[in-house]
Parts: sequence; C-alpha cells; structure tokens
Amino acid sequence: GAGTVDITHVISAEGESMAVGTGRGVRVSGEVEEWLKQVEVQSQASLRQAIRAGMSRYSSMPRADFAASLDTLGQAVGTVCQIMWARGTEDAIVAQGLLGGDSS
Repeated sequence: GAGTVDITHVISAEGESMAVGTGRGVRVSGEVEEWLKQVEVQSQASLRQAIRAGMSRYSSMPRADFAASLDTLGQAVGTVCQIMWARGTEDAIVAQGLLGGDSS
C-alpha cells in the first residue's frame, strides 16, 4: 500500500549493487531488527546464488575474463577464484605425489 517500502538491492560503498533475494525483496515494516535480519539473510542467499553461478561459468572462459566480468559480484568473483585456486593447488599436490597419508 501507500507508504510501504521494499528493499530490493543493497549497494556497497564502491557502488556495486546486489539484489536482495529474488522477487520483491524485503518489506520494511515492523521492528527494524526483524526486517534488517531478513535483508541480511536474503543478501547472503543472493551471494550464494552468485557464487554457484560463478562456479558454473568459471571453467567456460579464461580466468582473467571471468575475474573482469562486470555482471558478477566482486565478492563472488573473489570467492570463486579462491576456491578454484585451492582445487588446482590440491590437484597439483596430489598429482606430484606430495600428499602424505590419506587425503580425507
């Protein structure tokens, strides 16, 4: 109704915009602690979704192109690059037989 506000995006100090969840976002009503917690929960869900999408896209393009992709959140780009670097490092260690003992 009139006077209601929905938070649909959060914007970082650097100007990067991230959707808050999917659909209409979070309705600002009631106690601030409640709707602000929902903004946090929905923002985390959006970031997880961006990371999953980034993991799928990472291997389909050169890393530098992935890292520079403007449609992917910077935090998701950094997280995906770190995950893939760690996987590659572990694969190299295992391939060289440098892993002592069981890898589990």
